[in-house]
Amino acid sequence: EKRENNRFAIVLANNIVDRKHPLHPKVKQEISRLVDEGGVVGVTVAIIKNGEIVYSGGIGKSDKRNNYGMSPYFTTQRWASLSKSTGGVIAAIFNEMGIIDINNDRISHYVDHPIYNSVSGTANDPTFIQLLSHQAGIPHYGGRVANSPMFKINMVPPAMLLYHEDNSSMGWAIDYWLDQLLLPPPVGIYKYSSFGPNLACKGLSSAYFDYFGVGKKFSKIFDEYVTRNINAPTIKPDYFFVNDKYKSVAYKKNGRVDREGVLDVSYKLCGGGFKSTIRDYAKYIKGILPGENSLLTNQGRNLIFSDHRNGDLTKMYGLGWRVRAKSRVHHAGIQPGAYNLAWVDYKLKNAVILMTNTRNVSPDLVEDVKKNLAYLFGILPRRTNGRRFGL
Repeated sequence: EKRENNRFAIVLANNIVDRKHPLHPKVKQEISRLVDEGGVVGVTVAIIKNGEIVYSGGIGKSDKRNNYGMSPYFTTQRWASLSKSTGGVIAAIFNEMGIIDINNDRISHYVDHPIYNSVSGTANDPTFIQLLSHQAGIPHYGGRVANSPMFKINMVPPAMLLYHEDNSSMGWAIDYWLDQLLLPPPVGIYKYSSFGPNLACKGLSSAYFDYFGVGKKFSKIFDEYVTRNINAPTIKPDYFFVNDKYKSVAYKKNGRVDREGVLDVSYKLCGGGFKSTIRDYAKYIKGILPGENSLLTNQGRNLIFSDHRNGDLTKMYGLGWRVRAKSRVHHAGIQPGAYNLAWVDYKLKNAVILMTNTRNVSPDLVEDVKKNLAYLFGILPRRTNGRRFGL
């Protein structure tokens, strides 16, 4: 009976404050486009304005079979690549605490593996900045090493190694793909990858041990410095072996269950393995924006939101964020069971966040919905001199 009462709360999802918000009908109409035009099964939204979460809502289903609705307060959803910002936040905090030197410390000092021990202290031994901004040449899922298109490795561990509690950290999966490398990847070449941030986070865990003399997984470090401080208890690794009755089912655009949505993603935690409600994700974003209780100093914030691509305007990238004009950054998160988008103006303390339980959604449609929500809440003026502001 208690379980059904909880589910009843999920179906009646939206907090009464959000439902009474004067823009609620228009928001619902706008995000309904993702369902009606985009084939999304369920979507949640959160809006931050002037540093406060002013609205959150959801439409569609988190579980069609049981007729459970999407709730911004109850439904947990995969972050996918929105997870890539987590390593940057901890690295920025550790940098200011003196635990690491983010610009100069090399990964071979923290991760003991022959592939990087062979180049210890050289230009091919990447720093935390290079790992977190995708400038360490490390392959993505395609497994092709930067500047070596003929050399391909399998970055994703085989299924037999996933799905059980013994492999609940990133270290074993990092060793798995490092063992396949014949030579260290060429550092200084931009190559987007989920595995550079993972390697950086393993290094951050080692740095924590060196500094405090106590070993902690990165997920526990993130909980210590972030989750507890913002009261966001649903932010957790997306472990396959942990039953989460509030987690959304993964769907395809045709409305069928996406069987790949049950694949374990905790092995790439800092690259795409966190989950939470959208409300708690919004608390995380609010936490890294300027404010009295901000998780970051101005120096730390500038570090994660600044471009580290040395002026390459085509692929400006910070630490887990794609850098845009003015003080605006964004990132998408796409994997089975997720097509997400987070857009942030970190100086004006505004954000638009969309999280769906369906992949392969039209990027143009998601972008258009995001823009319209930004205009709707007055986060951005619609036009200036007949032209839209750059988003």
